[in-house]
Amino acid sequence: MKIAMPFPYLIRAATGLLAVLPLMAMAVDGVVLIDQNKALAGGATPGDTAGYPITITQPGSYRLAGNLTVPSGMDGIVITVPNVTIDLNGFAMIGDTSSGEAAIRFTGPAPARGLAIRNGSINGWRTPLLLGEKFFFIGTVSTPYDAAEVMLKDLYLNMGVFGVTQTLYVGANSTVNNVVAGAYRLIVATCPSTVVNSVFNKVTPYQTRCLVANTATAS
Repeated sequence: MKIAMPFPYLIRAATGLLAVLPLMAMAVDGVVLIDQNKALAGGATPGDTAGYPITITQPGSYRLAGNLTVPSGMDGIVITVPNVTIDLNGFAMIGDTSSGEAAIRFTGPAPARGLAIRNGSINGWRTPLLLGEKFFFIGTVSTPYDAAEVMLKDLYLNMGVFGVTQTLYVGANSTVNNVVAGAYRLIVATCPSTVVNSVFNKVTPYQTRCLVANTATAS
């Protein structure tokens, strides 16, 4: 026997489905998923316009669902607020060494705190991570004072040469764990910080007290 479906029930079901559709860009754990299509469409967070850069205006967790290929002259991801976690999820952010833009740039109010970037590759960028833009100078090497409490973990940074000392900077109370940086890279870690199980081409001598179990091909 065929049972007729009440018409009001169909309306409620359709309305409920439409309400759920905008949530499909989020994983079941509440993490916002980002891929190339999402980057081009925009709307990753309020105020994120179509195309690059992807603008993150809300604290929270974000996870790549595919590789990101960023056009020349554009940043990849711009973070405007603290307390943001970006999980590359084993994927790559692919840039163009002909421009000086950053794969991930922080532009929010100083200091940049509570940022975590992990688990993936950043390839072909002159500046892979720009998390603080104010610097003081010790000798000929500059280090930021407005990026602190940053966590970098399980990253491979394959960067082009940009300037004399292209550097991975982290501020005080930061953690760098299992990061491999090639192509004339050096690490400047403002103490107290922890840098462990990582490989760099050069480590600044005055910061070696922050380093544990790392490999540097030059000093």
